[in-house]
Amino acid sequence: MDYIVPVVVTVAILIACYIILKAIGADYLIVGTIKDGKDEKVYNRPLPKSINRPEGIEFSYTGWLRIDDFAYRYGVPKVIFVKGSADLTTACPALVIDGNTNSLLVKIDTFGAQETIPVVSVPANKWLHVAINVNQEAVDVYINGILYAHHILSQLPRQNSGSVLNSPEGGFAGRIVRLEYHPQVLTASDVLNRAAEKPPVGDEKDEVFPPYFDFSWFSK
Repeated sequence: MDYIVPVVVTVAILIACYIILKAIGADYLIVGTIKDGKDEKVYNRPLPKSINRPEGIEFSYTGWLRIDDFAYRYGVPKVIFVKGSADLTTACPALVIDGNTNSLLVKIDTFGAQETIPVVSVPANKWLHVAINVNQEAVDVYINGILYAHHILSQLPRQNSGSVLNSPEGGFAGRIVRLEYHPQVLTASDVLNRAAEKPPVGDEKDEVFPPYFDFSWFSK
């Protein structure tokens, strides 16, 4: 019987930690890690519904990305991940490599149309930390912990019940590490802290992590 008290205390501590994490918005799910971006993986478990706060519907995706070759499947948009369908007819959101340029495209369905936020002049063979914050009014895109674009939505985001598809239909030449779903909008400091936590990706001495952009790149 002596073991009952420590077990109860341990359970109580775990429950308290969970409640605290929920309260500060630190909960998340890892919905993707791809060692070879040409291999498709599907996260088909239901995602927690976004937390409705006074600001309305909100959620975020964050993760590390490295693109090794923009020429792979040239001329075809290459889906890094999408919450919806591989053909992008449903996307809330999607992160896509443009078919003809070294740009990333963030796509999101609204009740009016599908809207796109471009991220231009993305380098190859360097790790990027990408964060996509969505609320009922706008989408904020962060690159390497710094706000790149604030896009005002024309209408409310249109969420879907689809799976999170990583690298569907041939994917891309590169890697994804720790693609996370958050059922709330992260603060700017949350994003910056995540970008500062470089993930274990193999032989780190041969990898190129941020910072490497001049700040003028973010003001284009």
